[in-house]
Amino acid sequence: ISRHAFTQLCDHVITTSDKISGHLRECFSLPPERVSTVATGIDLQKFHPAVAPAELALAGGLSEAPLVGMISVLRSWKGHATFFAAARQLREQGRRINFVVVGAGNPVEAYQAMARAAGVGDFVTFTGHREDVPELLRALSVLVIPSTQHEGVPQIGLQALACQTPVVGSDCGGIPEIIRDGETGRIFPAGNAPILAATIALALEQPDAARQMAARGRELVERCYSRDMMLERLEEIYRRYLR
Repeated sequence: ISRHAFTQLCDHVITTSDKISGHLRECFSLPPERVSTVATGIDLQKFHPAVAPAELALAGGLSEAPLVGMISVLRSWKGHATFFAAARQLREQGRRINFVVVGAGNPVEAYQAMARAAGVGDFVTFTGHREDVPELLRALSVLVIPSTQHEGVPQIGLQALACQTPVVGSDCGGIPEIIRDGETGRIFPAGNAPILAATIALALEQPDAARQMAARGRELVERCYSRDMMLERLEEIYRRYLR
């Protein structure tokens, strides 16, 4: 069905990442001019850097330690196990860090058990679904995107960059298209908890460098990933076929 849809039914295919576009061209022998990448545009009025230090209201409260978090749907491929393993290593090194997991999806009890099994159940706060994502991002010291598969260009990555929140992401799928290692954030090998722990530690130990990369990330989003830019690209594609 997919082959017939992509090769016979569609005049043009739009994906959200170059990685996915390349995969479809290769799998279905599609000519380059029939496949375009248009990432989901970000509302720059909603997602912007903080003008004052952000505060995060969570049940039970948090200490003044840095806050490192994931914001994603709860699914097996989002890399929570890697995140918890890295959190354990950071705590074992004596680092005072709070961890937060935001999102719904699969039963949260399974992820709470996963955190306990990793030895970090007391240091990870689970919030469930939240509507105040911009405020959450501005309160984080580091956002982690540890996906292991099925990842295009993650919206949360673009949203974090728009808020100038430092990001550490895996090399899975389209993540490196926006989290450019050493330029707009830091990349680690998907599933590698020791390197993730070291990369988080580096981001916390070098806050000036992390802020500079985050500022370049904001510039990237303004230049290439705004909502207006997305609409312009989509309109150009539609007009091509309406002539």
